[in-house]
Amino acid sequence: MAFCASCGTDYGQAASCPNCGTPQGYSATPAASPNSNTLAMWAHLGPLVVGLVGSFAIVPALLTWLPPLIIKQIRPNDEFLKRHANESLNFQLQWIIISVPLALVLTLFTVLTLGFGALLVVPVVAVLGILLMIMMILAAVAASNGKEHKYPFMLFRLVKN
Repeated sequence: MAFCASCGTDYGQAASCPNCGTPQGYSATPAASPNSNTLAMWAHLGPLVVGLVGSFAIVPALLTWLPPLIIKQIRPNDEFLKRHANESLNFQLQWIIISVPLALVLTLFTVLTLGFGALLVVPVVAVLGILLMIMMILAAVAASNGKEHKYPFMLFRLVKN
């Protein structure tokens, strides 16, 4: 027995549905495309991937703002995706702006203490990096569940919704 995907009529061995004319093998479900939740999730996970890959080189690590910007352009009329991409973009820009002078200060501190400052600097940077990763993962989980998310500790937002 074969049933029409459009109207549910049993059309047996016929090439098309006798009721509505739908051809055999027609699928009522559209082709799979990434939905808003998945794209919004990648707006938060993309910078994490770029940051982890770029942790071995400074220039790629400074490009963490690029994935949310690209994802935002995929569907410019999708408000849910736009809010998540903007939130991720703001988070990445804020931490790039904060981390550059912070890295200079911590490097200077390490040099001035003849390397002993590294005993304090390395654990602080590691804990900060882990906290940032946790925040991005929590945002990605919220996005994949279709929920709104605001990053904590946001001092400013350069990109408005």
